[in-house]
Amino acid sequence: MHLSVGENAVAKRITFVGADQQSLTLLDKALGLIPTNLPAARRTALHELGIDIEELNVRLQRHLSEYLSGERTRSSVEWWMKREIRYFYRHAYLEGLRSAGNYKPLDEWGDKTLVRLRRQEYRYLRQFLNDVDARAGVMDYRRRMRMYADALSGVYWLAFVRANRSSRRRIRWVRTPAESCPTCLKLDGRKWTPQDFLRWYKRTGILPGKGTQCLSNCKCLLEDYYV
Repeated sequence: MHLSVGENAVAKRITFVGADQQSLTLLDKALGLIPTNLPAARRTALHELGIDIEELNVRLQRHLSEYLSGERTRSSVEWWMKREIRYFYRHAYLEGLRSAGNYKPLDEWGDKTLVRLRRQEYRYLRQFLNDVDARAGVMDYRRRMRMYADALSGVYWLAFVRANRSSRRRIRWVRTPAESCPTCLKLDGRKWTPQDFLRWYKRTGILPGKGTQCLSNCKCLLEDYYV
């Protein structure tokens, strides 16, 4: 039976042995529902990411305000902040996978990655709260809190790269017209295979919105294409 995978896809003929006609018909229908307009899906995912960043910021700022005013204990505030980060990190990671066409459930590798990213962020969060307790630090606390929300973009882009590691796929750094730091200017237009990008990220810790000199002000994007 010939199974279609979308009007823009390349048709392939697959032979199933022992399958009944009804099962094949249902499979053909399911494959036809797979989105083929990934650029549009990616725009939607980026829109959702922006909403999530704002929502995470609102929640973190509320917890911080309640702590600064003495309404909540540190243990309570820290627990809730970690909970917010855990929820939104998972959602951003899944959105990153889907924006690159990977609609599979989160695998063990993804779970371990999220645990590592969260633990790293929790260490920064504890230090931040230590500074609040000591009334230390040079940056405004609310502005510093905002950076924890903006870091969500890095989680999204890491998943975006990991979604598909085909040797024909290429990842390209794209700088937006907005003001850019020296890191972003240097990276603009650079290309990698997914494997090379992940090795480079492991060495540098750089993603759009993470590890650049402009920090959470980064507005760069990653694009992919096939060769």
